[in-house]
Amino acid sequence: MKSYHPLFWAFLTIPLTINSVFAESILKSSCDSGLCDTHLLSQGTRGGGPDKLMEQLNLSQTQVQQLQAIRQKYSGQMEPLQQQIRVKADELSQLMDGTASNDVIRSKHQEMLNLRQKMGNLRFESMLEMREILTRQQRREFGQLMQQRRQQMRGNQGEGGDFSP
Repeated sequence: MKSYHPLFWAFLTIPLTINSVFAESILKSSCDSGLCDTHLLSQGTRGGGPDKLMEQLNLSQTQVQQLQAIRQKYSGQMEPLQQQIRVKADELSQLMDGTASNDVIRSKHQEMLNLRQKMGNLRFESMLEMREILTRQQRREFGQLMQQRRQQMRGNQGEGGDFSP
């Protein structure tokens, strides 16, 4: 059997690795920017469901109902967008694997970015509506909880081999 130089294998595997990392990063939610943190008010966080978060923020039953109503209102708009983003990401991944021109790939990427921008705008609007329901103290506490969550997520990225900068 012929022996190949290690760089040969690196050049063969790098495109595969980059493509899978690229596809994963595309599918990653816009939550990285913190725009969807308010959805945790109705969903909860890791290590505790919405009940634990509600308890930590001392939300009233009225607040809980209002937050859930806002989430429901926006999820009807966001879920189809999320599906469209997944489809565009799959299409982009296939284009990257294939022989498509750079212009075609750029165009598909732009389509996906436009959808992600729409998603980000919806998340931001829902965040503003949810913000109005919280008291100042609850906003501060929620901000602290989200900061802790982001720090934990950053710490977990190092363990999982995340290649993003």
